[in-house]
Amino acid sequence: MVESTLSGPDGPGQWLTRFAAGVDSLALAAARTLLDRTVMPRPHELDRLRSSADFYLRPELQDEPRRFFEFLDTPLEIPEVSLSSKRPRAKNSERFSLVFPSAYEPSHPEYRHEHAAQDENHIARAELWLHPDSEARGTWIGLHGFAMGNPSFDAPALMASSFFALGLDVALFTLPLHGPRKPRGSRFSGQLFTSPNVARLNEAIGQAVHDLALLIAWLRSRNDRPVGLMGLSLGGYVAALMASLLEDLDFVIPMAAPVCFGDLAFRFMSASRHYRRQPSAGMDAEELRDAYRIHSPLAHPPRVPRERLMIVAGRGDRIVPTEHPSRLWDHWGQPRIHWFGGSHIVPFGRRRICEEIARFLREIEIV
Repeated sequence: MVESTLSGPDGPGQWLTRFAAGVDSLALAAARTLLDRTVMPRPHELDRLRSSADFYLRPELQDEPRRFFEFLDTPLEIPEVSLSSKRPRAKNSERFSLVFPSAYEPSHPEYRHEHAAQDENHIARAELWLHPDSEARGTWIGLHGFAMGNPSFDAPALMASSFFALGLDVALFTLPLHGPRKPRGSRFSGQLFTSPNVARLNEAIGQAVHDLALLIAWLRSRNDRPVGLMGLSLGGYVAALMASLLEDLDFVIPMAAPVCFGDLAFRFMSASRHYRRQPSAGMDAEELRDAYRIHSPLAHPPRVPRERLMIVAGRGDRIVPTEHPSRLWDHWGQPRIHWFGGSHIVPFGRRRICEEIARFLREIEIV
């Protein structure tokens, strides 16, 4: 029987978790202040926010959210990929920058003009670390978190070198609107994700799924070895969603991943200085859940078999509350889960995380 438990070790381990949780809490307070001063919509702006959500509240999408990703229901054309060699990061390896055109077409007709102007975002990108062809056991695709998108920083955060050492090729994928894909005028990587525009976030998730599916198709065209995903935070959200959209993934591992953007948005809105004293002036939790429901992993049944799913979460995570991985664990039929003794920002126990994932990959015969 697989168990989900938040109980941790007594003594030093428990104190480390509390310390990590405190760091998360401070960062969360700073983020709330920043968002309040920059992008939090005022009460008189909520009509515009609601209007941006109307397209996704149509009954056909709320009842059948898979329809938002109907581009997956026709055979994907393998993209024309360009590779440029880079200096290797590991011995006996090759490293490449991979790019291909992103032909994603937004579902929301009124968002297409803005999307068309995002020139940088129309190029899908990944960094590849390749073993000599005869040695690779498969490909591990890493999906970075919010505000990331630089492989030099994404790789250590995702512990990519550990999976390369297991004999897996590594593909570090850049999410839409992040890193070199962020449009001109963005103040930081992923900034447009935080803006109060439901269409912008929803279509960015749609584009992430579209471009990632093309990358997977290209990888499979090269050989018949296993391909799987591991994502951190926002990347974990996308990885969990992909487990419900594609059935041929060989493993999926979301780490510190949210599962409901509506819940996260409500947490920030209800704590905002603009709504604390008058909660009824803001949008309620159900309204926000519905706005982002089409891509919540909880709105889609998993297609990847339960034994090939693993969840990694922090006991002290205050950025993504622990109910998120717990709800995903239940939704996925209670697969393997590993609770580490740190938090979102301070993930203590990284060596143990790698060991547990390696054990999982060996048990399902990936490595």
